Amino acid sequence: MAAANAPPGALAAAAALTAPLTSDDAVVRHILRSVANKVPTLRRARAEREAADRARMFAAQQSKGSSDTTSTATATVSGGSKSPMVIPSSAFAPSLPNGGGGGGNPGGPTSGIASALLMGGIGGAPSAAATNANLAVTDTLAAFVVRAVVLNPANGFHLDAVFARADVDRLIDVAAALVAADGHAEGETVKMQVYFDSTFPQQAEYLHREKQARRNTAAPILRDITEWSAAAAKGPGGMISAVTLDALYRKMVGYVLLKTAMGNPTDTQVAREASVALESVFPQSEVATFLGLARPDKERQLNGLAQLVAGIRLFNRHVNKASKDKIENIPELCSREIKEAFMIIQDKTKDAERKIKLLTAILTNPFLDSNLVTMPMSAALTVYLTNALTFYRQLLIYLDAVREQIEASSAALKQLDDRMAACLADLAHACRARSAVPVDQVYPKFMELAVVWQGFQDELFLDAFRRGVLDTVLGFEASVGGAGLSGGGTSGIGASAAAVAAGGGLRVGVDGWQAMLRSAGPAPEQAAAAVSATGGPPPDALTADLQVLMQLSPESVRSAALSVPIEPPMAADDAIIAKAAVLQSDLATAARRHAAAGAGSTDAKGHIVSHAHHDLEVLHPGNTAQYYKLPVELGGFCPVTLVSAPSRGTAVPGDWSQGVVKYRDKLYAFRSGDEARRFASAPDQ
Repeated sequence: MAAANAPPGALAAAAALTAPLTSDDAVVRHILRSVANKVPTLRRARAEREAADRARMFAAQQSKGSSDTTSTATATVSGGSKSPMVIPSSAFAPSLPNGGGGGGNPGGPTSGIASALLMGGIGGAPSAAATNANLAVTDTLAAFVVRAVVLNPANGFHLDAVFARADVDRLIDVAAALVAADGHAEGETVKMQVYFDSTFPQQAEYLHREKQARRNTAAPILRDITEWSAAAAKGPGGMISAVTLDALYRKMVGYVLLKTAMGNPTDTQVAREASVALESVFPQSEVATFLGLARPDKERQLNGLAQLVAGIRLFNRHVNKASKDKIENIPELCSREIKEAFMIIQDKTKDAERKIKLLTAILTNPFLDSNLVTMPMSAALTVYLTNALTFYRQLLIYLDAVREQIEASSAALKQLDDRMAACLADLAHACRARSAVPVDQVYPKFMELAVVWQGFQDELFLDAFRRGVLDTVLGFEASVGGAGLSGGGTSGIGASAAAVAAGGGLRVGVDGWQAMLRSAGPAPEQAAAAVSATGGPPPDALTADLQVLMQLSPESVRSAALSVPIEPPMAADDAIIAKAAVLQSDLATAARRHAAAGAGSTDAKGHIVSHAHHDLEVLHPGNTAQYYKLPVELGGFCPVTLVSAPSRGTAVPGDWSQGVVKYRDKLYAFRSGDEARRFASAPDQ
């Protein structure tokens, strides 16, 4: 429902925050601005409470003595945490409208929701060291959370009602509390999706802004130069004074330095090198002629001179006729940035894959209900583990996206290196043992050098941009991993206002965990050490907690965590075609059985007819071109495991080696033939 059709004063506009705002503009802007302003206050208050709690704990330990402290310290699932484990409740799935990921959507099972609700709105530029705690609350994130709060029936907001001031204030309080709640896997998934999907695709836009900023920096001096005229510069005798020409020439040198961004313009040696290079192609005696040009011609000539000077300085640097330390070695900086990013992505990918294996093994083997008999919280624990699996699946997708961009940047840098080496070699050959070289032989090469160098500058900015996005995304991961199964002690984005007001979550008795740990054998510290011994970074709280759950699980679950791959391996085309033929037959059989059981529609004579098997088609390399690039729904995850018990909400990749099922112009990949047959029996569910 559009805001224009909402009742006056109603917050139905909040359910259409991504649509053009009309009569409720002021209300919506007030809500979004208030949420953004309140979140830092809530975070500061929480930080102060945590600091006070730590101070009290430290004082208590000091008063009791180290021995007494050791004997009474609380053992928790999350390793080093001193507070009881908190498993927040979650209502994310029922509280938001359905929204599957589109074909080209790289997101996981919930990213379709983010893509459907978040139309436009570029987030703030990524910080090189941004973390979850200091990330700005953009209008896009605030709008998403406000919409989730309004659409959650548990919160008691009615779209067709007129909102009083108290309702607006309550909406702001609940939304701000949810945004400020850090550490919960569900909430961090949404925040990460909103940030990444509104920032990473805008690389070209950010590069354009950077270039515009460079132009704006040089614009004042460019205006001063182009506004000079020969008539205005002439003195009483009708001649242009040498002082005037020298002042204008110095301005031209300054513009060249600002335009090319090669060295510090205030460095005298840099200015001297640029002045010498400019003098070689544009002597000061030609300034008077330059003044007689029209303004567009002046600007065009200045930009051409800037390219020539940049190329000359780069060539002089190459042949040791200029200081190398006055021009930053941008190719080396790019290579270093790419290498560091690759190492970070590699380490974090391994960590995410390790957690995905543990989470998948636990969630796809329903041992919790039988083992955790002493704690009536297995449902809440399962929900939180499911949210954590979704988070890390989404994180893995984003890491792959950043890695692909960095690989493309690495290839672009290789091409720029080759072009630059070829230009320098051609210039060196042309200038060898010759005191004068025709300008038509060297000027194009100098200008090409400048263009190549500009390409290096652009790649450096993009590499820094991607690194900023990567650091910000990993800040969300640090929040989830550091909180462990405590989940930050708050409810997720889809929680109700009552859950937020109560602090959210189900508290688990520590005694029950201790009893099971004693019966399971290895202690949490030993489990964490086992993870660390496999290589990679030291385990965080979530890894230690998951390892504890693994110790409580049957041997089959522990084996699955080691053997099950992150993604199903792709088979040869012939094998895929053979499996797809079997699957096509099985789907038709399942659909016919479903129809025979009384399901389906009725024809004009009242006979039950099922069209499901006619609409189901299995695609494979034998009947589909570009099979491996098909736009599969839900990011390629199995739809049955996402919506059906007992694995409801579990993000499990579909297996393309058995074919992809087409139903009503949409494509789905399933974990196995069993899930595909369940889908065929009731595809509209």
